[in-house]
Amino acid sequence: MGRGGQGGARRARAAIERLASEYERVYYAGILAERSAIALLDRGAHGAAAPAWHHLQEAMSLFEKADALQQDASNDDAVLRYNTCVRLLEAHRLEEPVPDDEQHLLE
Repeated sequence: MGRGGQGGARRARAAIERLASEYERVYYAGILAERSAIALLDRGAHGAAAPAWHHLQEAMSLFEKADALQQDASNDDAVLRYNTCVRLLEAHRLEEPVPDDEQHLLE
């Protein structure tokens, strides 16, 4: 993210920490991770796939946790956001990055 993006993410994290319920803190942390991935993918910069994949994995983990914390059975927001992350992974053909030490072995 550019300078403004990092400041915005920092302010968002601070706001998330002040939310009243654990569900909201976890759910909105997932939203932040998802949007960080989308920002990377939208820029299309070289090397963006690996960090975008990691952000989406983080988001999916947070959405799973939020869903488990959800007390309102009719609220499926976390499940819908999780599914959005899955579709982003598929649409951008993102796969788990190979660690650097394994890449050197392939060369």
